[in-house]
Amino acid sequence: MFLKIKKDRGISINHNGMDKDWVHDVTSNFLINVAHIGEISFYTQQSERERINLQGQPFNQAPGTRVIHLQMTHTYATFDESLAAGVGRRRVKVYYKLYFAPENIDAYQELREAIESQVVNL
Repeated sequence: MFLKIKKDRGISINHNGMDKDWVHDVTSNFLINVAHIGEISFYTQQSERERINLQGQPFNQAPGTRVIHLQMTHTYATFDESLAAGVGRRRVKVYYKLYFAPENIDAYQELREAIESQVVNL
């Protein structure tokens, strides 16, 4: 199964290929293979956060911004190149954070319900 993230739905994204303060609007459709996701977290930012867009301009994310954090499996990880080769090397897992502004709750709920429909609660 794939999650299709659609452009022009008011969704912003950050991943570990970017600085953690940088956030980019989703401008093209893309798919994420659910079989490659190791962990999923849902949370709401409680306070305003200062972020930077891809033009380098700061902006503030409002409190109440919803986040879906997708942590990929370890097979889709890279090695931390700052450590010596061989000994002490660690894998850096790939992640995606999808941000939904408080006024964009419909897109968040739609994606969360699609994910939770595949979850078995015991």
